[in-house]
Amino acid sequence: MHIRNVREEDHASIITVIEDWLGCRPTPDMLPKLFFQHFQETSFAVEENGQFVAFLVGFVSQTHPEQAYIHFVGVHPDRRKQGLVKELYERFFSAVQERGCTEVHVVTSPMNMGSIAFHTRMGFEIEPGDGEVDGVQVKTDYDGHGQRRVQFVRRLTMAEKVERPHSETILAQTPEKPYYAVIFTSVRTPGDNGYADMADEMVELAQNQPGFLGIESVRDADGIGITVSYWDSEESIRAWKENGRHLVAQKIGREKWYESFVTRVCRVERAYDFNRGGQGRLDG
Repeated sequence: MHIRNVREEDHASIITVIEDWLGCRPTPDMLPKLFFQHFQETSFAVEENGQFVAFLVGFVSQTHPEQAYIHFVGVHPDRRKQGLVKELYERFFSAVQERGCTEVHVVTSPMNMGSIAFHTRMGFEIEPGDGEVDGVQVKTDYDGHGQRRVQFVRRLTMAEKVERPHSETILAQTPEKPYYAVIFTSVRTPGDNGYADMADEMVELAQNQPGFLGIESVRDADGIGITVSYWDSEESIRAWKENGRHLVAQKIGREKWYESFVTRVCRVERAYDFNRGGQGRLDG
């Protein structure tokens, strides 16, 4: 499976799968093509064997740029309760937070108890309304006469963010050459499935390994990531590869977390750097 941003040409196929998944023909105003033309960077699709199995369409508000809105989410009936929608929501949270948003808004029908339960589990709060249905606050006539809706909001936080210079946040501080770099390029499978917790554990474990020099890691919205770890010798790299807990992570990675990956080991012979406001360095 592969997660990527939607493209304009996806619209026709997704409209078709909505009909299959929901058992009814979607009306043109449910999910117009304009969303696939203008909100690609904040909308995502999950593909498996060339077929769509889930998608999320959302955007950043122009009127209230600190707010983002999730408009439509769909998942194949056979793929429900497997973490795909949670993964799509988290991708959306990350994408809109990078654009300065601090809130995400969603509306749903008061009859859709599954949606209400899901959004509550995802940390959304029900906003005050002017009516109530089965104990749930609703906004009456939200989408027209008699069209009651539950309004949700989730506030995005940066509680884990450490305030420090950007270069220190992203770039490892390596010593004078020579040293070694292990470049791990990977494509993730959908869903977290314990990946984030294990990734944090591996970074902490690696930092305590003899010969560890630093690490840099990024992953894009399509699930493609690159992690580079730096070491003082090939012996240190081999010791890390054979670490017992690391071997467990490697095994689970092949079983659940990665569609594919490549590991490359390099000897760094020359390095250049630049730091705005500081002094650059040239090795070699």
